[in-house]
Amino acid sequence: MQKGCCVAIVRRALFVAVLLIGSLPGCASIPRAEDPDSSAIAIRFETQVPVFGHVPSTVFFARIEDDGEIAQDQVIESNFARRGRVYLLNAAPGKYVAVASVRSDQYGRYLTLFSKELIESTRVEVVPGKLAFMGSYFVREPPGMGSAEPIQKHYAELLAPGLPESWAKQFMFLTYLYRGRMQKRRRDEAAEAEFLAESREDFAGSGWEEIAR
Repeated sequence: MQKGCCVAIVRRALFVAVLLIGSLPGCASIPRAEDPDSSAIAIRFETQVPVFGHVPSTVFFARIEDDGEIAQDQVIESNFARRGRVYLLNAAPGKYVAVASVRSDQYGRYLTLFSKELIESTRVEVVPGKLAFMGSYFVREPPGMGSAEPIQKHYAELLAPGLPESWAKQFMFLTYLYRGRMQKRRRDEAAEAEFLAESREDFAGSGWEEIAR
């Protein structure tokens, strides 16, 4: 086996391991606030595959410059989730979008790459000491990457190198790719107030309660 093939297999295996570890229930502890002005990003997701619905355990965010390009070369993984409410706590100030989500069960990992419309709808600006609410979403998930948009292909290759074009490799590494498209969105004052009330319960006793007021 050539050295390049070995490196590719190791990269994919590490990716699968990271997704699995990040999706385990035991990883739901709340990170401590790094300073009094620590900020956060919050989003709520429910997704619908052709048969079953689920809520993702992890969301990947991209930090963008001003109102610039959403295709970035780095992503930031959420670090806390509860009942479909997903957070990036201790987020650095700046502008962000959500680009993908993942969940796991006994059968594998399921990576959903967001459409351009969905990504653009999540834009927020994080400021010190505040929680930036991206909205509440219901997302459809057609399987596979056959008719994927360029932005979905970009983040698929970034998050799962070598897997987007091969069902056989997805099956081998138990990591399955889906195209996420927005079905419904709530991002008004009522949706935010509802979310913040639930966030205060999520944050109870953690020191993060004030950021959700």
